[in-house]
Amino acid sequence: MNILLIVAHDRYKNWNSKNYWDILNEYLKKSKNNVWINFTDKSINIQQVRNFNPNLIVFLDVDTLRFGGKFGFLFNMGIPIAAGSMDLFRLNEIKKCQYYQKVNSIILFYLSDNLLRSYQENFPNKYITHFKSRFVNLNRFKDFNQNKIYDVVLFGNRNTKVAKQCTINDASFYKNYPKAGLNFYPMRARLENIIIEMANAGIIKVKILNETGSKISQFNNENLSKIINQSWLAIATSSRTNIMMDKYLEIAASKTVILGNIPTDYRKYFVGNMVEVDMKMTNLEICEKIVDALLDKRELERKRERMYEIVRKEFGLDNAVKNYDEVFEQIFNKCKK
Repeated sequence: MNILLIVAHDRYKNWNSKNYWDILNEYLKKSKNNVWINFTDKSINIQQVRNFNPNLIVFLDVDTLRFGGKFGFLFNMGIPIAAGSMDLFRLNEIKKCQYYQKVNSIILFYLSDNLLRSYQENFPNKYITHFKSRFVNLNRFKDFNQNKIYDVVLFGNRNTKVAKQCTINDASFYKNYPKAGLNFYPMRARLENIIIEMANAGIIKVKILNETGSKISQFNNENLSKIINQSWLAIATSSRTNIMMDKYLEIAASKTVILGNIPTDYRKYFVGNMVEVDMKMTNLEICEKIVDALLDKRELERKRERMYEIVRKEFGLDNAVKNYDEVFEQIFNKCKK
Protein backbone atom coordinates (compact mmCIF):
# COMPACT_ATOMS: atom_id res chain seq x y z
CA MET A 1 0.00 0.00 0.00
CA ASN A 2 1.20 3.52 -0.82
CA ILE A 3 0.76 5.99 2.06
CA LEU A 4 1.27 9.75 1.81
CA LEU A 5 1.86 11.42 5.19
CA ILE A 6 1.38 15.20 5.37
CA VAL A 7 3.18 16.10 8.60
CA ALA A 8 3.34 19.38 10.53
CA HIS A 9 7.00 20.37 10.31
CA ASP A 10 7.06 22.61 13.40
CA ARG A 11 6.12 19.81 15.79
CA TYR A 12 7.14 16.55 14.18
CA LYS A 13 10.46 17.56 12.64
CA ASN A 14 11.76 20.66 14.42
CA TRP A 15 10.78 19.97 18.03
CA ASN A 16 13.93 18.19 19.18
CA SER A 17 12.75 17.62 22.74
CA LYS A 18 10.06 15.23 21.52
CA ASN A 19 10.45 11.88 19.77
CA TYR A 20 7.82 12.42 17.06
CA TRP A 21 10.40 12.49 14.30
CA ASP A 22 12.09 9.42 15.75
CA ILE A 23 8.83 7.52 15.33
CA LEU A 24 8.21 8.76 11.80
CA ASN A 25 11.79 8.13 10.72
CA GLU A 26 11.56 4.58 12.04
CA TYR A 27 8.26 4.15 10.25
CA LEU A 28 9.76 5.39 7.00
CA LYS A 29 12.55 2.83 7.27
CA LYS A 30 10.66 -0.21 8.53
CA SER A 31 7.03 0.00 7.43
CA LYS A 32 5.77 -2.78 5.20
CA ASN A 33 4.11 -0.02 3.16
CA ASN A 34 5.59 2.36 0.62
CA VAL A 35 5.68 5.63 2.59
CA TRP A 36 6.16 9.22 1.43
CA ILE A 37 6.52 11.77 4.25
CA ASN A 38 5.99 15.36 3.17
CA PHE A 39 6.48 18.03 5.82
CA THR A 40 4.19 21.03 5.68
CA ASP A 41 7.00 23.51 5.02
CA LYS A 42 7.39 21.91 1.58
CA SER A 43 4.80 22.25 -1.16
CA ILE A 44 3.72 19.41 -3.44
CA ASN A 45 1.53 19.41 -6.55
CA ILE A 46 -1.19 17.21 -7.91
CA GLN A 47 1.06 15.59 -10.50
CA GLN A 48 3.54 14.44 -7.85
CA VAL A 49 0.69 12.90 -5.91
CA ARG A 50 -0.66 11.15 -9.00
CA ASN A 51 2.79 9.77 -9.77
CA PHE A 52 3.06 8.36 -6.23
CA ASN A 53 -0.51 7.01 -6.49
CA PRO A 54 -1.31 6.83 -2.75
CA ASN A 55 -3.95 4.44 -1.46
CA LEU A 56 -4.26 6.50 1.72
CA ILE A 57 -3.39 10.06 2.75
CA VAL A 58 -2.79 10.84 6.44
CA PHE A 59 -2.48 14.32 7.96
CA LEU A 60 -0.56 14.55 11.25
CA ASP A 61 -0.76 17.80 13.21
CA VAL A 62 -1.09 19.20 16.73
CA ASP A 63 -4.82 19.83 17.08
CA THR A 64 -6.66 21.33 14.10
CA LEU A 65 -5.31 20.73 10.59
CA ARG A 66 -3.50 24.06 10.39
CA PHE A 67 -2.07 23.35 6.94
CA GLY A 68 -5.22 21.94 5.37
CA GLY A 69 -5.60 24.92 3.07
CA LYS A 70 -2.10 24.57 1.66
CA PHE A 71 -2.86 20.98 0.65
CA GLY A 72 -6.56 21.47 -0.03
CA PHE A 73 -6.39 19.88 -3.50
CA LEU A 74 -5.84 16.50 -1.82
CA PHE A 75 -9.43 16.50 -0.61
CA ASN A 76 -10.66 16.50 -4.21
CA MET A 77 -8.69 13.51 -5.51
CA GLY A 78 -11.03 10.74 -4.38
CA ILE A 79 -8.37 9.21 -2.10
CA PRO A 80 -9.29 8.18 1.48
CA ILE A 81 -7.93 10.73 3.95
CA ALA A 82 -7.31 10.26 7.67
CA ALA A 83 -6.18 12.83 10.21
CA GLY A 84 -4.49 12.45 13.56
CA SER A 85 -3.41 15.10 16.04
CA MET A 86 -1.50 14.89 19.30
CA ASP A 87 -4.00 17.13 21.10
CA LEU A 88 -7.32 15.67 20.00
CA PHE A 89 -8.62 16.30 23.51
CA ARG A 90 -9.29 19.82 22.16
CA LEU A 91 -12.58 18.71 20.63
CA ASN A 92 -14.09 22.22 20.72
CA GLU A 93 -11.51 23.40 18.19
CA ILE A 94 -11.54 20.21 16.15
CA LYS A 95 -15.30 20.49 15.55
CA LYS A 96 -14.79 23.95 14.03
CA CYS A 97 -12.01 22.82 11.67
CA GLN A 98 -13.36 22.57 8.11
CA TYR A 99 -10.71 20.05 7.13
CA TYR A 100 -11.60 17.65 9.94
CA GLN A 101 -15.12 17.80 8.54
CA LYS A 102 -13.75 16.60 5.18
CA VAL A 103 -11.59 13.63 6.26
CA ASN A 104 -12.85 10.05 6.20
CA SER A 105 -11.18 8.92 9.42
CA ILE A 106 -9.86 10.43 12.66
CA ILE A 107 -6.99 8.84 14.61
CA LEU A 108 -6.44 9.29 18.34
CA PHE A 109 -2.80 9.03 19.40
CA TYR A 110 -3.68 6.89 22.43
CA LEU A 111 -6.38 4.63 23.78
CA SER A 112 -9.12 6.57 25.57
CA ASP A 113 -12.52 4.93 25.48
CA ASN A 114 -14.28 8.11 26.61
CA LEU A 115 -12.51 10.29 24.05
CA LEU A 116 -13.19 7.71 21.35
CA ARG A 117 -16.90 7.80 22.17
CA SER A 118 -16.84 11.61 22.23
CA TYR A 119 -15.55 11.63 18.67
CA GLN A 120 -17.99 8.97 17.53
CA GLU A 121 -20.85 11.08 18.88
CA ASN A 122 -19.61 14.27 17.22
CA PHE A 123 -18.46 12.69 13.94
CA PRO A 124 -20.95 9.82 13.45
CA ASN A 125 -20.18 9.42 9.74
CA LYS A 126 -16.42 9.02 10.15
CA TYR A 127 -14.32 6.02 11.09
CA ILE A 128 -12.80 6.85 14.49
CA THR A 129 -9.83 4.78 15.59
CA HIS A 130 -6.66 5.07 17.67
CA PHE A 131 -3.03 4.07 17.90
CA LYS A 132 -2.18 1.70 20.74
CA SER A 133 -0.54 4.53 22.69
CA ARG A 134 2.29 6.99 22.57
CA PHE A 135 5.66 5.33 22.03
CA VAL A 136 9.20 5.99 23.25
CA ASN A 137 12.66 5.86 21.69
CA LEU A 138 14.44 3.26 23.81
CA ASN A 139 17.82 4.42 22.54
CA ARG A 140 17.23 7.86 24.05
CA PHE A 141 15.36 6.88 27.21
CA LYS A 142 17.07 3.98 28.94
CA ASP A 143 18.85 2.84 32.08
CA PHE A 144 21.97 5.00 32.25
CA ASN A 145 22.99 3.38 35.57
CA GLN A 146 23.14 6.74 37.34
CA ASN A 147 23.50 6.95 41.11
CA LYS A 148 20.21 7.75 42.88
CA ILE A 149 20.70 11.27 44.24
CA TYR A 150 17.06 12.49 44.27
CA ASP A 151 13.92 11.12 45.82
CA VAL A 152 11.50 12.73 43.35
CA VAL A 153 11.96 14.39 39.95
CA LEU A 154 9.28 16.59 38.39
CA PHE A 155 9.35 17.83 34.79
CA GLY A 156 6.89 19.21 32.27
CA ASN A 157 4.14 21.83 32.32
CA ARG A 158 2.12 22.27 35.48
CA ASN A 159 -0.11 25.23 34.72
CA THR A 160 -1.41 24.95 31.15
CA LYS A 161 -4.88 26.46 30.82
CA VAL A 162 -7.28 24.63 28.49
CA ALA A 163 -10.93 25.62 28.11
CA LYS A 164 -13.58 23.11 29.14
CA GLN A 165 -14.09 20.69 26.27
CA CYS A 166 -17.28 19.02 25.03
CA THR A 167 -15.86 15.57 25.80
CA ILE A 168 -16.99 12.78 28.08
CA ASN A 169 -13.57 13.07 29.71
CA ASP A 170 -14.07 16.67 30.81
CA ALA A 171 -17.68 16.06 31.79
CA SER A 172 -16.53 13.27 34.10
CA PHE A 173 -13.70 15.35 35.57
CA TYR A 174 -15.85 18.36 36.38
CA LYS A 175 -18.61 16.18 37.80
CA ASN A 176 -16.10 14.86 40.32
CA TYR A 177 -14.32 18.20 40.83
CA PRO A 178 -16.86 20.95 40.07
CA LYS A 179 -14.69 23.70 41.57
CA ALA A 180 -11.61 22.80 39.55
CA GLY A 181 -10.19 25.49 37.32
CA LEU A 182 -8.94 25.21 33.76
CA ASN A 183 -5.49 23.77 34.52
CA PHE A 184 -4.97 20.82 32.19
CA TYR A 185 -2.57 19.19 34.68
CA PRO A 186 -4.30 19.54 38.08
CA MET A 187 -2.71 16.46 39.65
CA ARG A 188 0.78 17.39 38.49
CA ALA A 189 0.39 20.92 39.87
CA ARG A 190 -0.84 19.53 43.18
CA LEU A 191 2.05 17.08 43.44
CA GLU A 192 4.49 19.91 42.77
CA ASN A 193 3.19 21.81 45.80
CA ILE A 194 3.29 18.70 47.96
CA ILE A 195 6.86 17.68 47.13
CA ILE A 196 8.10 21.26 47.55
CA GLU A 197 6.58 21.35 51.03
CA MET A 198 8.14 17.99 51.82
CA ALA A 199 11.52 19.15 50.53
CA ASN A 200 11.34 22.39 52.53
CA ALA A 201 10.63 20.30 55.62
CA GLY A 202 13.73 18.20 54.92
CA ILE A 203 11.71 15.04 54.33
CA ILE A 204 12.76 14.37 50.73
CA LYS A 205 15.22 15.67 48.13
CA VAL A 206 13.62 16.83 44.90
CA LYS A 207 14.71 17.99 41.45
CA ILE A 208 12.33 20.20 39.46
CA LEU A 209 13.01 20.87 35.79
CA ASN A 210 11.12 23.85 34.44
CA GLU A 211 11.91 23.83 30.72
CA THR A 212 11.58 20.25 29.59
CA GLY A 213 9.53 19.81 26.46
CA SER A 214 10.35 23.22 25.02
CA LYS A 215 12.17 23.53 21.71
CA ILE A 216 15.24 25.10 23.35
CA SER A 217 15.43 23.05 26.52
CA GLN A 218 18.72 21.46 27.47
CA PHE A 219 16.75 18.83 29.34
CA ASN A 220 15.44 16.51 26.65
CA ASN A 221 15.94 13.02 25.34
CA GLU A 222 19.17 11.49 26.74
CA ASN A 223 19.89 14.42 29.09
CA LEU A 224 16.40 14.20 30.53
CA SER A 225 16.56 10.42 30.81
CA LYS A 226 19.81 10.63 32.81
CA ILE A 227 18.23 13.01 35.34
CA ILE A 228 15.14 10.81 35.63
CA ASN A 229 17.46 7.84 36.13
CA GLN A 230 19.07 9.66 39.08
CA SER A 231 15.82 9.68 41.03
CA TRP A 232 13.86 6.97 42.82
CA LEU A 233 10.54 8.49 41.73
CA ALA A 234 9.44 10.72 38.85
CA ILE A 235 6.02 12.30 38.42
CA ALA A 236 3.63 11.47 35.57
CA THR A 237 -0.08 12.27 35.63
CA SER A 238 -2.87 11.61 33.19
CA SER A 239 -4.11 15.21 32.88
CA ARG A 240 -7.70 16.37 33.11
CA THR A 241 -8.48 14.20 30.09
CA ASN A 242 -7.35 10.95 31.74
CA ILE A 243 -4.93 9.91 28.99
CA MET A 244 -1.46 8.37 29.00
CA MET A 245 1.16 11.04 28.40
CA ASP A 246 4.69 10.48 27.09
CA LYS A 247 6.09 10.90 30.60
CA TYR A 248 4.81 7.52 31.77
CA LEU A 249 6.89 5.78 29.12
CA GLU A 250 9.92 8.08 29.42
CA ILE A 251 10.13 7.49 33.17
CA ALA A 252 9.67 3.74 32.97
CA ALA A 253 12.17 3.44 30.11
CA SER A 254 14.67 5.39 32.25
CA LYS A 255 14.23 2.68 34.90
CA THR A 256 12.68 4.93 37.52
CA VAL A 257 9.40 4.39 39.35
CA ILE A 258 6.42 6.50 38.30
CA LEU A 259 4.62 8.57 40.93
CA GLY A 260 1.15 9.73 39.91
CA ASN A 261 -2.34 8.67 38.96
CA ILE A 262 -3.08 5.93 36.43
CA PRO A 263 -4.90 6.61 33.14
CA THR A 264 -7.98 4.42 33.21
CA ASP A 265 -7.45 2.70 29.86
CA TYR A 266 -3.90 1.60 30.76
CA ARG A 267 -4.44 0.24 34.26
CA LYS A 268 -3.41 -3.27 33.19
CA TYR A 269 0.13 -2.02 32.63
CA PHE A 270 0.59 0.23 35.67
CA VAL A 271 -1.36 -1.21 38.61
CA GLY A 272 1.16 -2.53 41.12
CA ASN A 273 4.07 -1.26 39.04
CA MET A 274 4.13 2.40 40.17
CA VAL A 275 3.37 4.51 43.23
CA GLU A 276 -0.27 5.37 42.63
CA VAL A 277 -1.89 8.50 44.07
CA ASP A 278 -5.04 10.29 42.95
CA MET A 279 -7.02 13.50 43.26
CA LYS A 280 -9.34 12.05 45.93
CA MET A 281 -6.50 11.52 48.40
CA THR A 282 -5.69 14.17 50.97
CA ASN A 283 -2.30 15.88 50.91
CA LEU A 284 -1.36 14.01 54.07
CA GLU A 285 -2.28 10.68 52.49
CA ILE A 286 -0.14 11.49 49.46
CA CYS A 287 2.80 12.52 51.66
CA GLU A 288 2.54 9.27 53.60
CA LYS A 289 2.35 7.26 50.37
CA ILE A 290 5.54 8.90 49.09
CA VAL A 291 7.41 8.42 52.36
CA ASP A 292 6.33 4.78 52.68
CA ALA A 293 7.41 4.07 49.09
CA LEU A 294 10.83 5.63 49.60
CA LEU A 295 11.40 3.63 52.78
CA ASP A 296 10.96 0.34 50.90
CA LYS A 297 13.74 0.45 48.32
CA ARG A 298 13.46 -3.27 47.63
CA GLU A 299 9.86 -2.86 46.48
CA LEU A 300 10.82 0.19 44.39
CA GLU A 301 13.46 -1.94 42.69
CA ARG A 302 10.84 -4.56 41.86
CA LYS A 303 8.40 -1.96 40.52
CA ARG A 304 10.93 -0.22 38.31
CA GLU A 305 12.21 -3.54 36.94
CA ARG A 306 8.70 -4.73 36.02
CA MET A 307 7.67 -1.47 34.38
CA TYR A 308 11.01 -1.16 32.57
CA GLU A 309 10.49 -4.58 30.98
CA ILE A 310 6.87 -3.78 30.02
CA VAL A 311 7.87 -0.58 28.21
CA ARG A 312 10.73 -2.24 26.38
CA LYS A 313 8.43 -5.06 25.26
CA GLU A 314 5.31 -3.05 24.39
CA PHE A 315 6.09 0.62 23.67
CA GLY A 316 9.30 0.96 21.65
CA LEU A 317 9.67 2.27 18.10
CA ASP A 318 9.35 -1.21 16.57
CA ASN A 319 5.98 -1.49 18.29
CA ALA A 320 5.02 1.88 16.83
CA VAL A 321 5.86 0.78 13.28
CA LYS A 322 3.77 -2.38 13.61
CA ASN A 323 0.85 -0.52 15.17
CA TYR A 324 0.87 2.29 12.59
CA ASP A 325 0.81 -0.29 9.80
CA GLU A 326 -2.14 -2.06 11.42
CA VAL A 327 -4.12 1.14 11.97
CA PHE A 328 -3.50 2.48 8.46
CA GLU A 329 -4.57 -0.84 6.93
CA GLN A 330 -7.78 -0.80 8.99
CA ILE A 331 -8.54 2.74 7.85
CA PHE A 332 -7.94 1.87 4.21
CA ASN A 333 -10.21 -1.17 4.41
CA LYS A 334 -12.96 0.88 6.07
CA CYS A 335 -12.72 3.96 3.87
CA LYS A 336 -11.59 2.81 0.42
CA LYS A 337 -13.82 4.05 -2.38
